[in-house]
Amino acid sequence: MKTLRKKAVVVFMTAALLLNTFLSAGCNSREVKDREEIQETTQQFIDAFSTGDISEVNQYVRGSISFYTYESDEEAVLMRIAGATEIKEFTEIEVSRRELKAKAKVKIRYIDIVEFCESVAYSNTKDEFFKAIDSYTDKKTANLTLNFVFDEDEGKWLIKEGSADNFVERFDKYYYISVVPAFDSSMEAHIREYMGDLAYGDFNQPEHILDLSYMRIFDECSIDDQAVNDAVKEFAKAYFYYISDHGYTLEPDPENPSHIILSGYVPSKTEILDYYASDERVIEMYMTKIRMASSVNRDIKPENVESAIASEIYLDLAKRIPDMSPEEYKLDIYLISANPETFEISLGTYDQNIIHITEDEVSIAGTVSLEQDFRCRQKAVEALYYAGEISQEKYDAYELALERDWKVLNGEGEIDTTRSVEWEGTSRHTNQAVNVVEEIPGWSDGELIYGYSDRDENGISLFYSKEPGWLNTAGYCIDDDGITVMMKYDHEFAEGTELIFDWYKDGKQIKDSVRVTIGLDGTTEFEFTLKDTEIDKYGTIEFRFWEDDHSHVIAYIELTKS
Repeated sequence: MKTLRKKAVVVFMTAALLLNTFLSAGCNSREVKDREEIQETTQQFIDAFSTGDISEVNQYVRGSISFYTYESDEEAVLMRIAGATEIKEFTEIEVSRRELKAKAKVKIRYIDIVEFCESVAYSNTKDEFFKAIDSYTDKKTANLTLNFVFDEDEGKWLIKEGSADNFVERFDKYYYISVVPAFDSSMEAHIREYMGDLAYGDFNQPEHILDLSYMRIFDECSIDDQAVNDAVKEFAKAYFYYISDHGYTLEPDPENPSHIILSGYVPSKTEILDYYASDERVIEMYMTKIRMASSVNRDIKPENVESAIASEIYLDLAKRIPDMSPEEYKLDIYLISANPETFEISLGTYDQNIIHITEDEVSIAGTVSLEQDFRCRQKAVEALYYAGEISQEKYDAYELALERDWKVLNGEGEIDTTRSVEWEGTSRHTNQAVNVVEEIPGWSDGELIYGYSDRDENGISLFYSKEPGWLNTAGYCIDDDGITVMMKYDHEFAEGTELIFDWYKDGKQIKDSVRVTIGLDGTTEFEFTLKDTEIDKYGTIEFRFWEDDHSHVIAYIELTKS
């Protein structure tokens, strides 16, 4: 019996040992398979992004993930970037079949979207983005942790939604990119249709962007007046009709697919500015002022007068544009949405207006000399009187006001804030500035003084600024020597004092930090000549005179031609 019992124990222990060995082998085999499935699922999850279909990605996710962008092409680019992620190695995989969960730690190489976008154009076609992504090599290395759950119904491991979201967040920064449609015959037809709509005054197109304030170059756009807005639309309509009527070409910028260059013709800049500088425009301005001042409506405010004047300008130009000479011009068109049905078009940029005229050019053309001012005021009063718009009494009152203002400006009366200045010039050059008047701006409290002149016979006018105790007055002389600016100072400069000056033409610096050393103690007069340079019509020449360290401007002079 003892022998039989011993044999039974041995058999039982042997069976238990075999069972345990069998179970251990089975568990190890299943864990190996789980690890393999987790690795495979991770790779499939990343690869699915390259399909551009988020539903393909969500096959490997418990739950669902998405990108924030509503633009399908932008999402496709972001998914392509995510799909370019490479798995370097799985550093750790933990599996718990009892709890039906697992964790994988993965070392990856991925595209940093910020650095990627810095290496490519912000706006691009989808195909160009794809090419850049596929050839991008400067990837970063990072550690990624993915949590898994085992789906018993489907019999497979799935990535938890939170882990999948963490992966997506590396790339879900759609504001770094802008996908635009490729320029093709369909795109060209769409742009031409849009330009045609503008030519016929259809500016109410929400799928496109045209800020009409870009067209308001003859007023400050500070007043939202319906009459001005309507007048600007007429002006814009005439302007775009001129472009369409004279023909144009459309070409994509090879450096930026979102940038389309329209090459064609616009109304002559010179003729537009000549109108703005004309007596006719100034007379109309004064007629408008007098009309409004004579109105029975005493609630008229200064901005109402400004709006009325601006409206007259835009409406008058709209009538004149069709007969103006053509001038070659390139207009920037930017595509800012990839939606093929309603893609947005933006005209102009922050540094290039739709209109080919700058604010400085408008300002110069609009500068009215005293002589022109009084002449046009006189003609405006007479025109209104003979048209029966003002009475004899009002006509006489305006005539008296003109006579009074003229006397004041010619020194026959006193005005606290202005004075006339006379200076013949230096021993070498005669001052050509006409009727120089100095004015203290109300906001300066006397710390800054402006000097102005009328236009001379060549259309040149002078402006200078000064502070008390330094510059007395300034002038200019344009002759065979070149353009000479002259200054007379109240301040006396000591021998050996070093000063510097700069020259600018049309806002661009042409001479920088030219040094001059005072050779005679007590010097108060200076003259400097810019050789081989002319002032273009509606152009400027500027001169800045500094103390040695460039910290203090002791004279600023500007010459303009109009």
